Amino acid sequence: MTRKVLRRSTIIPSDLYIERAADRQLKSIVDEMGRPGYVLVARQMGKTNLLIHMKRTRSEDLVLYKDLSAQFETSRSFFRDLIDSLLESFEEFHQYQDLILSQRNIELEPNVEYDRHLRLLLKSTSKRVVIVLDEVDSLVTASFSDVIFAQIRSMYFSRINFPEYDRLTYVLSGVAEPTDLIKNKNISPFNIGEKIYLEDFAYSEFEGFIKKAKLDLTDEVLKEIYGWTSGNPRMTWDVCTEVEDLILEGLNITKDTVADVVNKLYLRDFDRAPIDHIRTLAESDKVIRDAIASIRWGKYDFVDDKTKSRLYLSGITGSAGGEVQVKNRIIDEALSDAWLKSVTPATTSPILLGMSYYAVGDHNSVITTFEEIKADRIWANKLTLAQRLQFATSYLWVKKTELALEEFRYCLSITTSSANKQDSELRIGNTLYYFKEYASAVEFFKSASGGPSLILKFNAQLNLAKSYRVSGRENDLETLEIVENLLLKLDTPDILASEAGRNLYVAASVLQASILMEMQRHEQADISLQKAFPMAVYSAQPKLLLLRYDCVSDNLQRQDILVQLCSTVMSNNIVTLTFDDADLHFDNKLVAQALSYLLEQNMLELFEDFLSHVSSTSFSANLSRADILMTCVSSIPSFEDRIKQAGLLIYCATNYIDDSAPVSTKLKLYRQISSYTSQPQSTMWRIRYLDEIERNSDFNHLLVDDIQALSFTAFHLRKDKQHAQLERLYIFWEKIQQEAIGLSALWSIFVIAHGMLFHREVKEYTTSRLYAQKTLEIIDLNHKEVFSTSWPEEIVSIRHQAEEILRLRVDHDPFRHIGRNEKVKVTYGNEKIITVKFKQVKDDLTNGKCTLVSDQG
Repeated sequence: MTRKVLRRSTIIPSDLYIERAADRQLKSIVDEMGRPGYVLVARQMGKTNLLIHMKRTRSEDLVLYKDLSAQFETSRSFFRDLIDSLLESFEEFHQYQDLILSQRNIELEPNVEYDRHLRLLLKSTSKRVVIVLDEVDSLVTASFSDVIFAQIRSMYFSRINFPEYDRLTYVLSGVAEPTDLIKNKNISPFNIGEKIYLEDFAYSEFEGFIKKAKLDLTDEVLKEIYGWTSGNPRMTWDVCTEVEDLILEGLNITKDTVADVVNKLYLRDFDRAPIDHIRTLAESDKVIRDAIASIRWGKYDFVDDKTKSRLYLSGITGSAGGEVQVKNRIIDEALSDAWLKSVTPATTSPILLGMSYYAVGDHNSVITTFEEIKADRIWANKLTLAQRLQFATSYLWVKKTELALEEFRYCLSITTSSANKQDSELRIGNTLYYFKEYASAVEFFKSASGGPSLILKFNAQLNLAKSYRVSGRENDLETLEIVENLLLKLDTPDILASEAGRNLYVAASVLQASILMEMQRHEQADISLQKAFPMAVYSAQPKLLLLRYDCVSDNLQRQDILVQLCSTVMSNNIVTLTFDDADLHFDNKLVAQALSYLLEQNMLELFEDFLSHVSSTSFSANLSRADILMTCVSSIPSFEDRIKQAGLLIYCATNYIDDSAPVSTKLKLYRQISSYTSQPQSTMWRIRYLDEIERNSDFNHLLVDDIQALSFTAFHLRKDKQHAQLERLYIFWEKIQQEAIGLSALWSIFVIAHGMLFHREVKEYTTSRLYAQKTLEIIDLNHKEVFSTSWPEEIVSIRHQAEEILRLRVDHDPFRHIGRNEKVKVTYGNEKIITVKFKQVKDDLTNGKCTLVSDQG
């Protein structure tokens, strides 16, 4: 080697770049342009180079790369910066610069202006446009971030109305989970992106890098480098460039040389990326420090999924789930046990600590930390508005509504501009609505209704009407009047020109129709839905059609609506999405409802076609139709509404289940049917469930759901005096009892308690007492667990019944020591000795018709 190859540079030269699985996944996502890509990875892992490499390789497309580390004051400045960057970066767009500048109008909502100008540019070229937004997590703390991410998300649904959007896609990158990008829980979450996990170099990729770098090193040295870095791209580059310098100096490179380089770079002063960043995170976050300690001691179960994700995004571990390990030897030594113990609470930022507690849902700790912050003037002055709003929400989680409202009002008092005030009021109102604090939510929605932004104003008015409706503060007629006045304001060309305006109109129409239907004014409700239908994006149209189905009574008209619904979904390739319950988009609940209606109308051919389409577009290929139908029914939040879909599950059991179906699928299906059907059908399905689980008594994948189902089955069989079936159940129970108790002590208590009562009812007192003793034993061993559930009164009752059974004196019975199913030897007179179950000869023994023969006799 005569010249340096690995020069210190932020951007990796294309001739040294090593492609990984993430590169191939990103290429596929951009090629398809079906949904945005989201590169979710810790810092210093090469994500920026991944994005730049993608831009280099797509010479036929217009790829705009934007680093969002720079702060923006408003959503308008952010959107305009994107448009300006497109105008400046690509020659095709230069001609529109003056036109766009002249059309900028502060009276338009920022997202509406952005939408218009972006579509203008897309129409002017036949090329595909890719907008890459790096460091998107820097936007999350901005008060306007929801507007940005909601606009990006809505673009994919706007393709229905604006085909030019078929040639645009986004690629986002950051260290925030996609679900955290949109903070307002009343806005559909940003869950349409496809995650891209950027892993470290595999050893073969590491060898490829060494070859490109022209480093002549022994296998022993290569293994030593990889042993320290485990293929971390940044660390691998830095270690190798130092080694390269030593080679150019004429030094011989050994394992010890590599160790010296690592110590010099990372383990002497700990001030080099990414170690400096990782140690700062660990120093300021007790949750992370505790998790590292748990990993070191092999206590992986103590680390929850949220913390695993934080460890991954901090760059500490190489996996966001499963069994986690510290990423590599360098990080492991930088976060040594000795250093972790040296970190004192005094060095921890209480704000970061409070946010850590909020991220894992420990709201009592959030409140304790927040109140300490407020008592310290220095820390209190460092709190941002977004942080205060989050901490205020913790009061609601622990049901301290008055303290939450006090803090919300303080947040408003420190808000300077009227636009920010309106935005905060709407967010607070939505938060209170989520927690069902409707009376308090009304106050904030009313105030936000008077703010400067028309879209936020109308949004607040719509939510005000929803609050009135669910809280009963106004009667249906008064709420209906509010909605009708809102629809009049929305029904103007300027408002309906924007997607946000059209979405509000559709949502208000659905609310209006729901109220009218409750008032039995079905014809008017149907007219309202028909008017809104053309304005709804395709993914929202199935919801409107299902509401229309409930509005009309004529079967032919209903069948036409179902045909239109299936055609809309299938011809537009609409996929199911999981959003908040209030969302209008197509989801699994609507799939279940549509299929149920198709069965109701006996439209079986369309039923099969529709289910086939949904299966292929929205579910994993390895899921059976039975699994898909059960998933859809289970997604319905209301138990009463799930009961309405029992016919769908029975159709599934009749048509899609045979002997080849997996045991787990059959058990799950029979469990669900027996839960959702009424007597006497439910008894039949419980027996079928028992048949299936009994046939598979060696089945070693029991679920908590099975233990719960057995408790319900025991209850109903005992109630219906199905003693023969109960005997079968408890014979099976004896085989699985220990595993069942380990899975769920609570539901096992219920199963055993029903056994205790059953054996008492059939006068098998000895067995009943054994079950009573077992019941008390499990309650005592799992006292904290079972009394922290929602069933404490039932557990107390079971305890009392068990204690009462153990106190009762059993009448003299010479055969009380013999179990009902125990085999005994008896003889009738001079006949030969026979072996039978005790229950078959109990009466004959009692009446002296036969004699018990002992083994000694």
